[in-house]
Amino acid sequence: MSKPEAQEPQPEPQELFPSKERHRIVRCFIEGFMGGTVQLSFITYQELKDSPRSFEALRKTLPSLADMKPAELAVRMKQAVLDAISTAAGAMKATSEERELAIDRVFDYLLSLRALDKIKGEFWPTSQIDSRLADLEDKTSRHEEALRELQILLRNLGGSTPQ
Repeated sequence: MSKPEAQEPQPEPQELFPSKERHRIVRCFIEGFMGGTVQLSFITYQELKDSPRSFEALRKTLPSLADMKPAELAVRMKQAVLDAISTAAGAMKATSEERELAIDRVFDYLLSLRALDKIKGEFWPTSQIDSRLADLEDKTSRHEEALRELQILLRNLGGSTPQ
């Protein structure tokens, strides 16, 4: 009688956007929103009324709004999103746990609003990466120039230059 082979436990699938990445995305969104480069529009009562599937999807995605009727949902959704943005940004008093929850809610709202084509403008973090990379290249260039000047100064003083 053969012994069945023990199966190795499967590793938990990693999140596509771990907490740190979600924070970064939400931060970039809030910066763009506050700076005016990102604009939100919100689903209207008529859109909810005309699209029962969208209404049901929103109710599942936004559990805090799940028991509302379409007219109430359209009004309250905007306030819920703005409250979450304010809390995540630190404009509203909150504990660290409440702020963390708000950041997660903003991320969820971003997914829903983007799927509904309610976000205009770009806020993806790559633009910040490009800016930071350009700053780093500029600093490196200035350091290289300062090192060259230091080497010339050392040569003129009769000292040796590091290689």
